[in-house]
Amino acid sequence: MTEPPPFSSNRPRFSPVSVFIFSFFKFVRKGIVSI
Repeated sequence: MTEPPPFSSNRPRFSPVSVFIFSFFKFVRKGIVSI
C-alpha cells in the first residue's frame, strides 16, 4: 500500500482517488491509535 501503482509511476501527481485513499487510511489509523 506504500508504493504507488506501476501505471501511475510515470505521472508526477497522484490521482485524486489515491490521495483520497491515502488520507482515508491515515484518518483510520489515527482513529485506531487514539482508541
